[in-house]
Amino acid sequence: MSKKVEKCVFILSDKLPPGLALNCTALLGSSLGAHYPELIGEDYKDADDVFHLGLLSLPIVILKANEGELIQIRHNALELEKTKCIDLTNISQEAMKYNDLIQRASKTRFSAFKYIAVSLFGDSGEIEDLTKNLKLY
Repeated sequence: MSKKVEKCVFILSDKLPPGLALNCTALLGSSLGAHYPELIGEDYKDADDVFHLGLLSLPIVILKANEGELIQIRHNALELEKTKCIDLTNISQEAMKYNDLIQRASKTRFSAFKYIAVSLFGDSGEIEDLTKNLKLY
């Protein structure tokens, strides 16, 4: 990303049971860290000299949205200049292997995806504009 990441939100479907919601946050977080390793803080040691791996260096706000709101947010995210989006869809939820996801997605029109979670990260103003009416998860 050309601009510093100022804010990160995960927006989960309000229909997800707790186990799937936790799984979605794990997937979004790991994808974010893999694509933007500069967001991972440095490794450190504690007072007993025990080593700890670095964590994501910015807070993540977790919000909830209904299906219509998730679709609108994902589509509006295409227009953002300083904010990126990672999404989890019905296709990613149903695929048993990553290659299945790629194959199924290549045959599915963008407008046909059903979103179960999205992550927005980047400009705080752009993110606020899209999420200001959402509630905490």
